[in-house]
Amino acid sequence: VGLPRAGIAAGICVAALLIWGTTRGRTQIRVSRTEVCSERIPAGFDGFRIVQFSDVHLGTLVCPEAELSRIADSINSLHPDLVGFCGDLVNIRGSELDARAMRLLGGLRAPYGVVAVTGNHDAGVYSKDSIAHPAQASLAEVVARQREMGWRVLEDTTVYLRRGADSISLTGLSFDPALRERRHDRDLPGTAIPKAYAGVPDSLYNIALVHIPQLWEQIVEAGYGDLTLSGHVHSMQLKIRPWGRGWSPAKWIYKHWSGRYDTGRHTLYVNDGTGYVAYPMRLGAWPEVTLFTLKRCR
Repeated sequence: VGLPRAGIAAGICVAALLIWGTTRGRTQIRVSRTEVCSERIPAGFDGFRIVQFSDVHLGTLVCPEAELSRIADSINSLHPDLVGFCGDLVNIRGSELDARAMRLLGGLRAPYGVVAVTGNHDAGVYSKDSIAHPAQASLAEVVARQREMGWRVLEDTTVYLRRGADSISLTGLSFDPALRERRHDRDLPGTAIPKAYAGVPDSLYNIALVHIPQLWEQIVEAGYGDLTLSGHVHSMQLKIRPWGRGWSPAKWIYKHWSGRYDTGRHTLYVNDGTGYVAYPMRLGAWPEVTLFTLKRCR
């Protein structure tokens, strides 16, 4: 008698968790706050505020208007100086970034604007009809529509931010479609890094945006990426949080799978994203927006 009852109780608990994950867990945005302290941050950027978000996956959203409004309101309420988006804006094709999504995401406000990089889903490689929706055309559409919204899409390039007399560099690395089958590998080649950092002074504090966190070590080895922001993993939309970073099955696949990692003067932050793939559910790995405050430290 005890075992059947225990099984029923366990089944009820699992069902309750699934319901929670597909309702409140899917829509409750968690704002994470972290301070990044470095003597390399120039005085003019002391207190500079950056908001990061990632992995919206527009084509999978259950209630796009409500979910995108919630994301935009959460970001704007933090009054960032700069907004960084780390890829996978769409899920399958560029047309998912429609007029409604462009209106809502185009409402993000920051003095230094919104900068973005592309992710593996933006690359258009998951469309089953590659004739009607060729990958390169879909990617071009995603990039063009982001720029139409006023976002600055960085495709393996570096720009410079200036505040008063001081400057920092900001680098964006696109997802390489050639890595489609290797996107979950623990180690990946950073083939675009030399191009993106060509001529960039390593004396400047550098912020790097890259969709896949597996490129962090290569960025660090090149002498850049004081702060690297990435996404991609979602903590596999399942995280147990009894302590610190918690635990997720993503830990079996990725060396760096969620939250903050530090080595020497370099910091990586893997954002858990706001959207979802495969199944519209999040348990523990809540939709995340991250606020970074840069602090000049001696």
